[in-house]
Amino acid sequence: MSKQVDKTPFSFKAVGALGIHTILLLNQKQGLEDWASYKIDAKTEIKDKGERYKNLLKTLYWSMVYQIGKIDSGRYNGEIYEYFVEWLPMLILPM
Repeated sequence: MSKQVDKTPFSFKAVGALGIHTILLLNQKQGLEDWASYKIDAKTEIKDKGERYKNLLKTLYWSMVYQIGKIDSGRYNGEIYEYFVEWLPMLILPM
């Protein structure tokens, strides 16, 4: 007897840290039936009615660029990051 596979699409709210996460499908005896992985990747954005806070975030960002200036940028895990303080790349970017 072959196993039937439910291919009904579903959605869920993903929360947690950025990166790769794994979902385990366990049976009633806690045995592994199946698994899947997904990646959480995000960029900061504010969406609000009238865009008041969205525009505020843009203003704050550009005021940092104008007043402080970007110190530099670096590539990490295929992404380019801009930073405004000199010590940041020592924490996250491979030297």
